[in-house]
Amino acid sequence: MNYSITILYQALTTSSGKVFLIEEKSYNTSIKYYAFQFQQKEIIEKSLIQQTKILQKSKYQHLFRKYQKMLLKNQQIEQELYLFDYHEGSQFLDQKVLDYGKNKKSFENPEINQYIKQLLLALYELHKNQIPGRVFSVYNILVIQPNDRLVLMDFGFEPDIQQDQLDILAPPEYLEEIINQKQKNNKFDLKFDSWLVGAFLYHLIKFKSINQIEVSKNTYERFKYDKKEKFYEYLSKIQFIPCQTQRYKESLLSFVQSLLTCDPNKRLSFYEIYQHKYIQELNIEGVYQCIEFYKKFEQIKDPLNDVFITLDFKPGSTNLNPPDTKKKIQITETTIDQISLNCPNYLNIIMNKPQFSNPSFQDYWLQIQLDCLRCYILAYTVDIIQTTFKKYNHPFEKLYAYIIKKMHYLILWEFNNYLKSDFFKNKSDQNWSTFKEQHQNDLFKSDLINSYLEKLVTELIKDFQQIKLDQDPPLPEIIKKSLKDDKDQNKNMILNQLEFYSNVYLEALQTLLQFIIKQIINNQINQQITKNQEQLDELNQFKKLVYFCVDINYSFQPQSFQEQFKELSQQNQQVQPKDIIQLIQTKHIIR
Repeated sequence: MNYSITILYQALTTSSGKVFLIEEKSYNTSIKYYAFQFQQKEIIEKSLIQQTKILQKSKYQHLFRKYQKMLLKNQQIEQELYLFDYHEGSQFLDQKVLDYGKNKKSFENPEINQYIKQLLLALYELHKNQIPGRVFSVYNILVIQPNDRLVLMDFGFEPDIQQDQLDILAPPEYLEEIINQKQKNNKFDLKFDSWLVGAFLYHLIKFKSINQIEVSKNTYERFKYDKKEKFYEYLSKIQFIPCQTQRYKESLLSFVQSLLTCDPNKRLSFYEIYQHKYIQELNIEGVYQCIEFYKKFEQIKDPLNDVFITLDFKPGSTNLNPPDTKKKIQITETTIDQISLNCPNYLNIIMNKPQFSNPSFQDYWLQIQLDCLRCYILAYTVDIIQTTFKKYNHPFEKLYAYIIKKMHYLILWEFNNYLKSDFFKNKSDQNWSTFKEQHQNDLFKSDLINSYLEKLVTELIKDFQQIKLDQDPPLPEIIKKSLKDDKDQNKNMILNQLEFYSNVYLEALQTLLQFIIKQIINNQINQQITKNQEQLDELNQFKKLVYFCVDINYSFQPQSFQEQFKELSQQNQQVQPKDIIQLIQTKHIIR
C-alpha cells in the first residue's frame, strides 16, 4: 500500500478528547500532524469550522492551532481525526516546566513576560470574536523554537470540561455551578479566563498547577474532577491562592494573586488587567484597542449554551434521539424507492425475507442483503452527486461520482462472483448450493448482473474521460496517482477493493465530507428561523449518506452490523437491513 497513517503516541488528554501525534505517509512524502479525536464530534464540527474561518483572518493567527483536514474512520483509526499543524522541535509548555525543574532552573523574567504578552494578545483575539479561552493551560499550549512562540492548541467550545481524571483549573464559581447543578447562563464571564491567566502564570512560577495543594507538611494532593467537592471546599476557605517566592518581583506575584482571587467580584477583570502596573510595563502591542474592548465587555456570548443541534445519525452513533425527547418531532419522509436509480432492484432483496428450510440460510441471506444495501447506498449517493449536488459547482463533482461508482462496481463484481461460485465467500459449504437452488427466484440472475457490470464500466470510462488530472484546484496527490494508474491500465476497474478503499476512496470522501460540513455551517450561521431550511435538510441528508459510504466496508458486514446500528433495534428485535433504508428515507425533521 502507498498510503498509511501511523499514530506515534498520545500527546495529551483534553476536555474535548485526545490529541495524538500521527504520521501520514503517501508515496515518497511523510507529514506529521497533531490529531484531535473529539468526544462529541458532531457538535464540535460546527465550532471548529467557525473558529478556523474567524482566526485565519486574524493578525495573530500564528498564536492558534492551524486546522488542515479531517481523516475519516478506517482500518487504521477507530474514529475521525481532525489534523492540525505539527511544529518540529516544539513541546507543550508543561514539558518545558518539567525540563527546567529537572535542571533546577527557573523561568527568567523576560521569558515570562514574553509568554504573558502573547497569551493576552491571543485571548483578546478570541474574546473580540466571541470565543472563550475556557480551557487553555500550560498543558495544551505549545512552545515553538527558536523564538519561544506560543500556539494555543485547545480553547473555545468545550462540551465536557469536568472529566474525573482531568486537573481542576477552572475557577471556584464554575465548581459551585456544576456541584449544585445550577442552570448555565448563556453568557461567558471573562473572569473565568482571567482566573486561567493566573493559573498559567502560577504554574510557571511555582512549577506546579493550582490544584496541587499541601495537605500536610511536605505532602501534596493533586485534585481532579473526581474530587471537585473537596477542592471547592478548600477554595471557599481562602481569599486567593497564594503565590509568594523570592525569585520574582512583587508586582508579578501580586498580579497573579489578584487573578487567582476566589471571589469573582474581587478578581481582576481584563480591563483591570491592562491597568495593572506589571502589565503596563510590558508595552503590549495594540494595548489601547484591548483596553477599549474590555472597557465595554466583561462577558461574551457563550457558544456552549448556544449550539445549533440537528438530529442526525452516523454509523456507530450512540445518540439517535433529539436533545429533548419530550418535544414532539414530526418526520416527513421521502420515499426513495420511487426514485429511479437505473440499477438492479436492490430494494427487492433488502426489503424482503423468504421462508427458509434451513436456519443457516438466514446467514446467507443477511450477507446478500447487506451487499445489496451497500450497492444501493453507493448508487443513491452517486445519483445525489449528479443531480442535487450540481448546484454547489464543486470542482471535484465528477471525481466524486467516479470514485463512488467505482466502489459500487467493485462490491457488485465481488458479490456476483460468490453468487456464481460453489463456495460461499471463499469457504467450502455444502448448504450454499442448496440455498441457491431453493431460492434462485429470490436472487439476481447472473445475466442481469453481468449486463449491469458492463454498463457500469462504460459509464466509468465516460466519467473518467471528463476528469482533468491537472485541474485547478489541484487534485490530492494520492487520488491523482490512482487516476493515472487507471489510465495506464487502460481503465481496468478490477482492482483490489481494500487497497482502493484505503488509498483513494477514503481520501476522496474526506474532502467531500469537509465540503458538506462547511456548507452546513454556513447555512446555520446565515439561517433566519426557517430560511434555507430545505437546503439545510438536504445537506444533512447528503452528509448522512456520505457517512454511510465512509463505513461501507465496515458497518455493513454481518459481524459488525448489529453493534453499529444497535440504536435502531426495537423491542429487543435485531436490526434489519430494511431499517437502514427507513433511516435513509427520513429526510426532513421538523421540531
